[in-house]
This record gives sequence, C-alpha cells and structure tokens, in this order.
Amino acid sequence: MLNPPESPALVPIQEAIEAFLGRGEIRGPVWVACSGGVDSTALLAAAAGTRLRAAPLGVVHVDHGVHARRHEARDQVGQLAQSLGLRFQSFEVAPGHARETELRAARYALLRRLGDQDRAHAVLLGHHLEDQLETVLFRLRRGAGTRGLAGIPARRPLTNRCELWRPLLSIRRATLERACRELDLPIVEDPTNRDLGPSRNRLRHVEIPALRQRHHSFDERLLSIRERANARNERLEAQARTFLEEESLRSSTGTRSIPLASLRSVDEATSLEICRQLCAGICGSAVSTDLLRRLHQLGRQGQRGQRIEAHPRLSVRHDGQMLIFAPRTQIEVHR
Repeated sequence: MLNPPESPALVPIQEAIEAFLGRGEIRGPVWVACSGGVDSTALLAAAAGTRLRAAPLGVVHVDHGVHARRHEARDQVGQLAQSLGLRFQSFEVAPGHARETELRAARYALLRRLGDQDRAHAVLLGHHLEDQLETVLFRLRRGAGTRGLAGIPARRPLTNRCELWRPLLSIRRATLERACRELDLPIVEDPTNRDLGPSRNRLRHVEIPALRQRHHSFDERLLSIRERANARNERLEAQARTFLEEESLRSSTGTRSIPLASLRSVDEATSLEICRQLCAGICGSAVSTDLLRRLHQLGRQGQRGQRIEAHPRLSVRHDGQMLIFAPRTQIEVHR
C-alpha cells in the first residue's frame, strides 16, 4: 500500500473529514466518488490520509459522456487511485441522458448499484461550502419550504445499508484548489461547468459573486437561513421518529402500518415527515414532495382499498383502519 500525499494544505480538509466521522464505526468499504475535478480530487487525496483508508477505501468514477475530455478524466482518476494504492471502479452513464436532472439520477443509480454489490458503508461526495450556498439560494428563489432551504444534507441514505457522505460542506472551494495546486494533483474540469446558459452555472459564476460584492455578510445571512430551516427539520424528524416508534406496526416482511386515527391527529408537516421516513426506510432513497403530499391526502381523505404505487419498491394502501407501507413484493400479503 502506498503512502498518502502530505501537505499542510490537506490538513483542514482532513480535519473536516475526521470531525465528520467522529467516533462512529465504519462497517464496510467506503468509496470516494471522483470526477477528476478540483473538489473530488482534493477530497480523495485528503481521505487517503484519514482512518477511512482502512475501511477499505476505494475510488469510483462516473463518465456522463457529455464532454470531450471525459476519457482523460477517467484515466487521470484511475492513475491517481493507483498511485494511492486504492481500488478503482469506473462506470459509464447509458446514452440518452441529456438533462442535468437525468444525468444526476443516472449517476446515483450507478452509485447505488456499487453500494449494493460491494456492501459498502458509504460513498463520499466532494460538495463544499459554495455548493451549499448556491443550493440554498437556488431553492429560495424557487419558493422552497424548510426542507429545501436546509440545503445539501451532510448524510443521506443511498441504499438500505449505504449512505452518501458529504464531509466538506464547511470547506471553501479555495481551500480545495490550494491543496490541488500545492500537491500538483492532476485536474480535468468539465468545460460544461463554465457554460452560463444553465441557471445553476449563471448563479455560481455571475449572480453570487455580484451579491457578495454588494452585501459583505451575504454568506453568513444565507447560511443563517439554512441553519434555521435545518433546526426546524430536525425537530420534525424527531417528532416523526417518536410517532413511528410509538404508533407504527412492523411485520417480519418489512411492512409498516400506521393507524389512520393516529396519523390524522398530527399536523400536516409532521404527517409529511412520517411518510418521508417510511418511504426512505423501504425504498432506500428519497421520494418527491408531490408523492409525499399524495400519501398525506390518502391518509387524511382516502377510502378503503385505495392504493398508491409510490415507487418501484413500495406500494401504499388504505385498508379502512391502517395506512400500510409495503415492499412491492409483499403488498399482496395484506390484501
């Protein structure tokens, strides 16, 4: 096994990773998703010098097939992984995905497959502080609620046993750039990131810099909105967890059932969060707000026998007394 790179520029990044890990147990392989750009390359170099290395640590690259230097990026990431003595996996997104939302969905599907096949504990992503600010502002302008304004979560489920980890959300991009520069790490940036056509790119390269010039406390104010939204979400999550512990019934097949009378006794926000937690627990991934509202309405105003095929892995049914969340392979048991 080769020695990880050493540089004072890596220290704040490694400290952020170690603080993120805390004293938690790592129960399986961990992968760093590396595109070849600055953010994920700095994350990879830093992670190789933390206790994640013994997980064991691996490197995964997803080729989206959308820019001319994509093969160069894949090869550079593979060479860096080899120089660090780490496992390397590369995947290609199937042709036909053009929109950013489609590419993102395809990327996460590939990461889920890797997590399942390798029985991984986590996949690390290189999102940083500026990504967080950009996300909160983007959602604020679109009228998002508190869940959207809470920004990018540091942790979220990827599969039933594997999580997505974003340990660098407190680190500025300039810190990552400095680490790559001082270590002379190979970088291949996606040129589409500089295209000012997409609204996210325009926000990143034009609007946020202008807002920072006009308002010197812009970052702090935006982060304050995120922190308040996150605090409210944490209260809701705790209330929903308590409700599920006290009220829900769990079967050996993975089905969860909630008494309709109990569900109707809580407010709408708590009901939505209860449905979100149940869906995430069975599906292993997030579901849309629109779907959660449909499930909430099914619990409030639905009729016996109504059913929503909520997800390829989940079906939800109203039986007159209970709202039943069941894996799709198990729903017939409860007819």
